[in-house]
Formats: sequence, C-alpha cells, structure tokens
Amino acid sequence: MRGAAEPFGIEELDRRVAEREGGASSARAHEHAAAVLSVVLDAVSPGERSDVLAQLPTEIAALVTR
Repeated sequence: MRGAAEPFGIEELDRRVAEREGGASSARAHEHAAAVLSVVLDAVSPGERSDVLAQLPTEIAALVTR
C-alpha cells in the first residue's frame, strides 16, 4: 500500500520520469509524461477526465489542455 499523495510540480514530475527512464533528458521525460497522461485521459469518460484534471496541479494538467 502506498502512502498519502505527495503534491509536486512539473519539474519534479519530469525529474521522476527521467529517473525511471534511466536518465532520459528532462525534455524527453516531459514529452513522455504528456503522452502517457493523454492516453490515459483518452481512455476514460469525459466526466472522469474532468475529475482527474481537477485533481492535478495546473501546470501538470496543462500538459494535455493546451
């Protein structure tokens, strides 16, 4: 079981993705995070999409709302 949610911004998201990808560049990690979030949101209902986006920090939600 995981602990409580930990809020963080886009820079930390990029850093974590880059680390999990074995040291990818921040730019590459940013592209991958946007792609994964987009695919996930495409797979859920419009209501679920709205719920997910409402829970994300604005800068992370902006990956798919631009």
